[in-house]
Formats: sequence, structure tokens, C-alpha cells
Amino acid sequence: MKLPRQDLTWPAYGFAYLIGAAWGYRLQNKWLLGKEGRQILLSGEWFTFAVLMVVFWMNFASGTIKAVDQQLYGSPSFTVLSALIVGVCSGTFAGRAFKVWRA
Repeated sequence: MKLPRQDLTWPAYGFAYLIGAAWGYRLQNKWLLGKEGRQILLSGEWFTFAVLMVVFWMNFASGTIKAVDQQLYGSPSFTVLSALIVGVCSGTFAGRAFKVWRA
């Protein structure tokens, strides 16, 4: 099944992904303690779990809204908002991975 309003959804997701990647890249400085060879040392943090939960609950809410109210699910405001939220969250992982790779 294709996404509703792809003309809005993909650009919003791509923009949010880039913002999230930049944010994740900067945040990783706090948790990256060192790198030696192929091993990295990270401090404990809560951010990863929080971002994973936001993605989980956004997907849950999206599925629920799709089952309950098709009109809302296909509306531009819902599709763009959900794409922005999931895009920022997904991008943080790419930014953090890039920071570790460059360290």
C-alpha cells in the first residue's frame, strides 16, 4: 500500500531526516567517550530509548488512525506531521552513527 499524499510526505520526511541527522551528530558528542580501533566507548544515555518509543508510538497512532478515520489518515496535516516526527527521530540515528564513524 502506498503512502497517502506522497507529494507532501516524502519531502517533509527528507527535510526532517536531515534536521534529525544534524541534531544527532551534535548530540553524540555527549555520549562518545572514546574510540580505539574498531571499538567505541559510549556513556549510558536515555535518548535512544526515548527516540525508539516515539517512533513506536507514532507508528501505533498512525495505524490506529488509519483503521478508525481514513479521512484524517489521508489528510495533508496528519501525513506531514507524522513524516516530520518520524523523520527527525530516524535522522538522529544516522547522525549519531556518522559521528561515531568519523571519530
